[in-house]
Amino acid sequence: MTELVLVKTNSKKKLLSLKGLIEDVLKENFSSLFPQTYEYMLSFIDEDAIKEDIKLGGFLYYFIQDNGKNTGYLRYKIGKTQIYISSIYILKEFQNKGYGKFALEKIKEHNMKIVLYPPKDFNNDEFFIKEGFKKIKPTVLYLGSNHKINCTVMEYNP
Repeated sequence: MTELVLVKTNSKKKLLSLKGLIEDVLKENFSSLFPQTYEYMLSFIDEDAIKEDIKLGGFLYYFIQDNGKNTGYLRYKIGKTQIYISSIYILKEFQNKGYGKFALEKIKEHNMKIVLYPPKDFNNDEFFIKEGFKKIKPTVLYLGSNHKINCTVMEYNP
């Protein structure tokens, strides 16, 4: 049975496990497509940064697990009128097995508009369209002053 497990800020073990998972996902997804951005992003992945993101940024982190094994992770924020998904990444060995769909179904249970910005180079727009999202417009995400990623704004309306 697949389950989403909330990473609590008071669990050092889960935070360290999350840090390792994020590093693995970034390496698989960013190191070859965006090598400089990958290095830049890695510089922000540590236990204190994740704690701050949860406490001050209001983000929620979930492991996407199957029988206790981490298959990916989810990072999102619930606002007054919508949910913003910042990250939904599945490790390559677990892709195309329903884990991303499962995570989206859990978020859809909030019955709110959902917004996300998938990177164009990942070619996963069709996955989100199949899950009920609509393309709104192209955009650029800026990470620091020298790093940018071309994305598509996508929305899901219940």
